[in-house]
Amino acid sequence: MKSIIVVGTDTDVGKTFVCSWLMRHLPYTYWKPVASGVAYDDDTLTMVRLSEVSHNRICPSTYKLKAPLSPHWAAEEEGIAIDISRLQLPPARPLLVEGAGGILTPLNLKVTFLDWIKITRLPVLIVARDHIGTINHTCLTIRVLRQEQVPILGVIVSTNGDCLPDPRHGSAISHFGQVPLLATLPFLESGLQTFPIPETLSEALS
Repeated sequence: MKSIIVVGTDTDVGKTFVCSWLMRHLPYTYWKPVASGVAYDDDTLTMVRLSEVSHNRICPSTYKLKAPLSPHWAAEEEGIAIDISRLQLPPARPLLVEGAGGILTPLNLKVTFLDWIKITRLPVLIVARDHIGTINHTCLTIRVLRQEQVPILGVIVSTNGDCLPDPRHGSAISHFGQVPLLATLPFLESGLQTFPIPETLSEALS
């Protein structure tokens, strides 16, 4: 299986939920290199709770920042600056990396999360919100990734609990973005174990 980075079109689009689903069904090791807002909601702990995986499949975050802010501001509040040279991929394979916010989220005053993605050379899986506005946000994300020559595996549409699903969102993203729609994942915490990995997604990850 490929090591991948799960990116979102924004914050709170369902990246952690998608990672939990993948971790429950597939033999990944999980890593969130930069996490902010951990004083209120720690994505790694949420992923462990939802996926019920053992802690030996978790790599600790390099930066765990308390404030629920863009990482560069959250780090500044703690008197530090994020050094991307410290964000070395753990040796475990296959590796599932969860991004922070959207791809242009600043890590410091010079570097965005996209800059770091390019260094890793890993392909990305895009998580999009099943909500009005998602076509624009997702196609913009796709366009920037392509301009930067980052390999895109496809898109997962996540209904993350704050909206009613509309299957037209996924089909429009696939059509206008010219990417595979690999899954549509309903936000059902109790159903992660029963919601199977679609064959199209398994093939993309293999």
